Amino acid sequence: PYGRARILQFLGAFAVQEEQYGKALEYLDRAIKEDGLPPEEQLRTMFQVGQIQVMQERFDDAIKTLENWIALTSAPDSPTK
Repeated sequence: PYGRARILQFLGAFAVQEEQYGKALEYLDRAIKEDGLPPEEQLRTMFQVGQIQVMQERFDDAIKTLENWIALTSAPDSPTK
């Protein structure tokens, strides 16, 4: 899962550089679903997905993603603490 998630994360980053945001979201969503990234990277990728969703004016999706991200980063056992 880690290797697949990292490759998907890289592909998502490349798609962002090429301004292919729809493709980037696909790759980054798949990276998150692999659940193989270290916790901090998982959260960073989730935040990036929320940012791209805002850019794409997918506001309902962005709200869900970022609310989930906030809940996970605010949890007492969050790796961001």
